[in-house]
Amino acid sequence: MKFLPLALKNLKNNRLRTSLTVLGVSVAVFVFCFFQSMQSTMASVVTKAGEENNLIVLQGNMWCSVESRIPENYAEKIAELPEVLDTMPVYISATSC
Repeated sequence: MKFLPLALKNLKNNRLRTSLTVLGVSVAVFVFCFFQSMQSTMASVVTKAGEENNLIVLQGNMWCSVESRIPENYAEKIAELPEVLDTMPVYISATSC
C-alpha cells in the first residue's frame, strides 16, 4: 500500500504513456474478443450446416480446412448422385487453425 501514492503520482505525471498503455490494452482485449466471437460463430455455422442430412466436403489429408481446395465442378458431379437433392459450393474464409 505504500507504493500506491507513488503509482498514482506517476500515472498523473505521465499521462501520454498512461493513455497509450490503456489504449493498447483496450485494443488487445477488443481483438481477442472479436476473434473469439468469430470462432464461436463459425463453429455454430458449421455445426448448423452439418444438421439435417447435409454433407460438407473437404479435400483429404489437409491439416486445416482453409487449405482445402475443391474444384467447383465437383458440385455438379455430386449433384448427379441420385441421393442428392441440391448442391451449393460455399467458400468459408474464417478459421481457427
